[in-house]
Amino acid sequence: MSVTLRDVAKKAGLSIATVSRVLNGYDQVSEETRRKVQSAVEELGYEPPHRRRGAAAGTVAIVMPNINSFFFTEILRGAEFVAYQRGYTVTLYTTDERSLQAINDRLRQGEYAGLVLVTTGPEQFNTAMKGRPVVVVDYGSEGSTFPHVTVDNLRAGYAATRCLLEAGHREIGLITGPLNLQSAQDRVRGFRLALDEAGINYPKAWVRESDFTAQGGYDAAQSIWGESLAVPTALFCCNDWMAIGAMRALGERGLKVPRDVALVGFDNQPVSEVVTPALTTVAQPMFELGETALKVLLRLVGGENLETNRIVLETQVVRRHSV
Repeated sequence: MSVTLRDVAKKAGLSIATVSRVLNGYDQVSEETRRKVQSAVEELGYEPPHRRRGAAAGTVAIVMPNINSFFFTEILRGAEFVAYQRGYTVTLYTTDERSLQAINDRLRQGEYAGLVLVTTGPEQFNTAMKGRPVVVVDYGSEGSTFPHVTVDNLRAGYAATRCLLEAGHREIGLITGPLNLQSAQDRVRGFRLALDEAGINYPKAWVRESDFTAQGGYDAAQSIWGESLAVPTALFCCNDWMAIGAMRALGERGLKVPRDVALVGFDNQPVSEVVTPALTTVAQPMFELGETALKVLLRLVGGENLETNRIVLETQVVRRHSV
């Protein structure tokens, strides 16, 4: 019978969680604890599951829509950083223009230690899970039992809108992301909450749903300024690329940012610093989202119980020159 993590924990006189942290390379462990675990491992001949069963079991699968966006590539970088630190490899699946059934089949047939699903609902991969640990990033549907790592998009949307209100604006438009995403819905809720507190009605004529692309932001801004008799003096775009697209549309109409229209974006992508004027935006910790998701997944792989199923990372407004 193979030696288990529980056996090592019993031998070392420590909890399974502590043993898992040591074996997964966490820094916040005393040298004495590390020596106890190493001694028990050597005495019992314990091997981590991914080494005992071959390379495939030492692999984690990451599923995300695409790698065209800085948001997704940074999450992937963060996840890979932790995975490789801990001796795991990463297999990436992207869902754009691919059959979910085909991805399910590949996941079901592969020997993965666990799955990270980014902006993707776990209900789409029920057949692939087979009892494996699953962590979800940037997708927190109501009642979900899966651990998920996210930011407080409602609070972030609220903070972005407050930034415009505090600059003296009361006519504020909004370009949202795809409203089938919980994160996009929550940013809208934050926007509405800030306006409600300021006694301002929701400006339906100045709200457009878009797709997180520069072209989408451009088209949405053209629509707002082309269809409305009265126009906003400020615009909250729910990601940076949409804000940059909107900036181009405004420029083509002879409008200056921020003299005529103030702009706030979301994400704090590198491009937000180099456009003119530099974009005020909400920074979210994209790399850290990936890091945290992998750390949580490897805790589950190691048999640990989580203190909470919802890990929320901080955002902050980065003030530049577009407001």
